Amino acid sequence: MASAHARAHASQLAPGGDDWSLERGASDPALVAQRFTKLRASPFDAAQWRALEAAIGKASLAKKISEALAREPNDLNLGILDARARLALGDARTAADRLTALEPRAGGLQPRVLELRVRALQTSGDVAAAITALETAAGSARGDARGKLLLDAYIRADQAQRGADALR
Repeated sequence: MASAHARAHASQLAPGGDDWSLERGASDPALVAQRFTKLRASPFDAAQWRALEAAIGKASLAKKISEALAREPNDLNLGILDARARLALGDARTAADRLTALEPRAGGLQPRVLELRVRALQTSGDVAAAITALETAAGSARGDARGKLLLDAYIRADQAQRGADALR
C-alpha cells in the first residue's frame, strides 16, 4: 500500500519531461544552456552559478562567459559574469578593474557591482582601494546607505589595522 501511494505521489511531482534529473545529467548541454540563460539574465544568481560550476567546472564556465562576452562586448551582465569568473579563478585584480569600468552604467545593479568590486579589491590585497571605493560611493549616497558604506569602510580599515583609513 505504501509503495503504491509513493508511486502515485512521485508521478504527481514529476510529470514526464519535467524532471531533468530523471532524463539528463547536470552537464547536459540543453540544461547548461538553460541555466546559462538564467544566469545571464540575473548575473548575481548564486544558485545558477553554483549549478553551472558543478556541472561544467569553473574553467569551462569562465570560457563560456568569455566566448559570449567576445560576441557581445558591451553586455553589462556578461561583463559582471566575466568579473565573477575571473575572481573565482583567482584573478581578483582583473575582476576589480572590469567592475570599476562597469559600475557607472550598472543602474540598479550598482550596489551589488560595488560589493563585488570591493571584495575583488580586498582579495587582490588592495585594501586601501577597497576602502576608497566604499568612501567614494558613500560620498554620493544618502541616508542609511551612506552610513552603511562608511561603516563598511571603517570595519575593513580596522580589520586591516589601517588606523589612518579608519579615522578618516
